[in-house]
Amino acid sequence: MAAFEKALADGCDGFEFDVRATADAVPVVCHDPDIAGLTVSGSSQAQLAARCPSLPALNTVLAQFASRAYLYFELKVTGVEATVLSLLAAHKPQQGYVVASFLPEAIENVHALDQTIPLGLICDRSDRLALWRSLPISILMPHYRLAVPELLQEAHAAGKQVFAWTVNGAKEMQTLAEAGIDGLVSDDTELLGKLFRRG
Repeated sequence: MAAFEKALADGCDGFEFDVRATADAVPVVCHDPDIAGLTVSGSSQAQLAARCPSLPALNTVLAQFASRAYLYFELKVTGVEATVLSLLAAHKPQQGYVVASFLPEAIENVHALDQTIPLGLICDRSDRLALWRSLPISILMPHYRLAVPELLQEAHAAGKQVFAWTVNGAKEMQTLAEAGIDGLVSDDTELLGKLFRRG
């Protein structure tokens, strides 16, 4: 939660976070499948909270940031889609959002539940990039090395935005911005905010 606050304080529009489900079907914000010696999917929210008090439930993140930040959800697993949409309905993001995944099934599941949800495909392999053409997405999210001008042109021609990750160098940030990238995801929020701070 402190890192999310820092991203906003550094001038970023919002932040990316990963969503997994606990054994009792509570969506939590956690990158890895295991944390503090426990498997997220095999542990209850109470067990995880006892072992790792700083691990936030998705509901907590939404309650604190839905009115203040662009929210980039990454679904790490399937099976959590309906609960995520229920929480989104209760905490409608006011600054924009996208629900994204490496998993085409997760994207399709969300779309089947609600066709108004903005969706994104995350990709780090050139042999999987073509999937974006057949999925109901509005944003393509390639690793920055895959975000070549030709891809940006094709995606833009198809009415899609392109967000590149994880862009940590000033030169790469500037090059992508000049090529017409729509969004940059970085670990260095201070640098990103400094280069592109509004105004």
